[in-house]
Amino acid sequence: MSTYENTSSAFGGTRERHMGLSEEMEERARRQAAAPWVLVVDDDALAARGAARLLSGATGVRVAVVSNVEQALRLLTRADTPPAAAVLDFELDGGEMGLTVLLSMRAAGIEVPCAFHTGAAQAARSALRKSRLGDAAYPVFDKGRTSPAELVQWVRERLGTDGAVNNADNPHRSGIREKLV
Repeated sequence: MSTYENTSSAFGGTRERHMGLSEEMEERARRQAAAPWVLVVDDDALAARGAARLLSGATGVRVAVVSNVEQALRLLTRADTPPAAAVLDFELDGGEMGLTVLLSMRAAGIEVPCAFHTGAAQAARSALRKSRLGDAAYPVFDKGRTSPAELVQWVRERLGTDGAVNNADNPHRSGIREKLV
């Protein structure tokens, strides 16, 4: 008997049982990888976590949070599927701009709906007009003045019909989805 079989029987299982669990885990990973996700780019860790929790809780979508242009582009180019949407802060640390993320994505051929969630809403709108991207195509949500429900609604519209991810693996149970509908 092999060491694996000895260990397996010592824990009351069989090789088949372990193989079944492995296949189940692989299937779960495949489903999760195919599930829609949202990219949040914000250098303020508290604001980024808040936006991620808000979006995940209200829609069930997975959220990836990064804090700068380089991390965002690395994640986007390595991802198996593009995000359903990107939520960008306009002013990032070190003089970086969320607009750079948007322009770099477009230059790399990554077409993802983007919105700005920022404390510098006027500067974002002005920069969008100057870049000729148009602020209508890229909504700007003012962190201090816009209702969180508006950002959630924008993401829901990017996700599809009802805007919620039907994900049985989602452990979120706080009821925030119902509160923000």
